[in-house]
Amino acid sequence: MVVKPLKRQSRIFVEVRKAIEDFIVEKGLQPGDQLPTEPEFCELFGVSRTAVREAMKLLEVFGVVSIEPGRGTFLR
Repeated sequence: MVVKPLKRQSRIFVEVRKAIEDFIVEKGLQPGDQLPTEPEFCELFGVSRTAVREAMKLLEVFGVVSIEPGRGTFLR
């Protein structure tokens, strides 16, 4: 039996993370500035809230943003 390797599916949240980073640079945001909400990024990029949420979690792990429940997401 010959098994073909599976194709890796695109991980949209990685692309969304890059788009958010580009947004930060283009807007000239500084540490402490608040980022748009998840729904605003969904509309801006035309992606699901799940994709935005996963991208934000990744940015938080990398130390780029601070997610404060009930307050928003802020640039570090």
